[in-house]
Amino acid sequence: MSESENKAALGKLLTGFSSEDVSRLMPFLEAKDILGGTVVITHGAKDSDVYFLLGGAFSVLEKVSINGSSVILNTATFSGPSILGEVNMLNQSARTATVVARDPCACYMLSQEQFDRIVDAKPKLGIQLLKLFGSLVSSRQQAFQHSVRANILKDSRSIEAAVYKLGRYTGKVYKADQALHQRLFSADLEGMSYNSFG
Repeated sequence: MSESENKAALGKLLTGFSSEDVSRLMPFLEAKDILGGTVVITHGAKDSDVYFLLGGAFSVLEKVSINGSSVILNTATFSGPSILGEVNMLNQSARTATVVARDPCACYMLSQEQFDRIVDAKPKLGIQLLKLFGSLVSSRQQAFQHSVRANILKDSRSIEAAVYKLGRYTGKVYKADQALHQRLFSADLEGMSYNSFG
């Protein structure tokens, strides 16, 4: 892809950013080409670079120990365009997984040093980035929560069985009566819908 095509793809990733905002961000980003098989992020590493992936496919791997044996979990696969590494930019913690590129792709990288420069030189742009990163973390957490609940509830043959099964894994769950629903939630709130009978 050309630089203008890459910039357009980056603009689609940066939800809520105007084309001027993207132009202001570009000088702080490093363009990179990632080859298939490249380890982009390493579990346990202390870096906080953020990757704006313009394409490709990626595997997310986590090393855990089960009964004293090391196990590698392939916890997710995803395709670009996507943003990777924003959690560490927000909380400065160690990386929680290894991410490996399965296909080649172009990307832009934002280092911690460059982000600090944005905060000093263009604080509004820094705030926009932080809001975007926070929104991504929230969206991913909600998607994970819904996926876990759906898997737990799968094949429950009654509401009572579903409630019991969910309670075993997530803590107290109970079916509330209509009066409590009306007291706690607005009438137009649908809530997440799960179907355990399919």
